[in-house]
Amino acid sequence: MVGWLDGAIISSVIFMFVTNVKVRLRDVIPGGIAAGLMLEMITLIFPLYIANSPSFTGFGVVFGVLMVLLSFFFFLGLITVLGACVNAEVAERRRSRAGGLG
Repeated sequence: MVGWLDGAIISSVIFMFVTNVKVRLRDVIPGGIAAGLMLEMITLIFPLYIANSPSFTGFGVVFGVLMVLLSFFFFLGLITVLGACVNAEVAERRRSRAGGLG
């Protein structure tokens, strides 16, 4: 179960270097941890879904795999955006506690 830590590190690096604003490491850690945990959950849930889905033949297999893959990538993007939102909220609360106007 160390996968969430890998996801947190990768997400934190993405949140730190891909943004167009200079951010500190402590501002990206909460969102990185949240994204890492959600990524670990999705990688545990999707194989269960695939194992319990009914089997199809021919065209149904291709269509089903395509839909599962597309939904996995959709949730992956959603997790990235939610992690960034966590980072923004934590940074905003930190600034408001410090008395800054943002």
